[in-house]
Amino acid sequence: MLPNLAELERYFALGSAGRAIFDDPFYLRKYPDVAASGMNPLRHYLRHGMAEHRKPNALFEPHYYMALFPESAPDPLLHFLRRTDFQGVRTHPLFDCEAYLRAHPDCRENPLAHYVRADAKHTGAIPFHLLDVETHVDASEGRIRCAPEQQPFFRGVRYDQILPR
Repeated sequence: MLPNLAELERYFALGSAGRAIFDDPFYLRKYPDVAASGMNPLRHYLRHGMAEHRKPNALFEPHYYMALFPESAPDPLLHFLRRTDFQGVRTHPLFDCEAYLRAHPDCRENPLAHYVRADAKHTGAIPFHLLDVETHVDASEGRIRCAPEQQPFFRGVRYDQILPR
């Protein structure tokens, strides 16, 4: 099946950083409907998953990113990939781009792509159950709501402690 024009445009807009960030095994594990369909996971993401705000990898949480940058809707990943300034940017409660760049002054690319390409292979992964956090910022309660298995981590954390100021 040939890709449609919109799919091709989104694919090329991802660039090499976006293709590095997209994690096929994670996507198939996270979304069993995609695995069951037999569709290529990147193709599914480009055709459907991006618009549905599905996670392209464990450290990019679209809803969390959109809470920080409302202007990123409808395509938070493309918005993130077009960034050149990463001050105050977080893609996930556990990934701070600015702090990563301070720790890796040699990084000359998108910090999340750099982490995926280099660091994750050498430093050992954070346990999957901690990374796969579906966050929902609830400003009225001053908390981040998440799945029960992540609650011990987030129990003592207010959303303003995680979200950049």
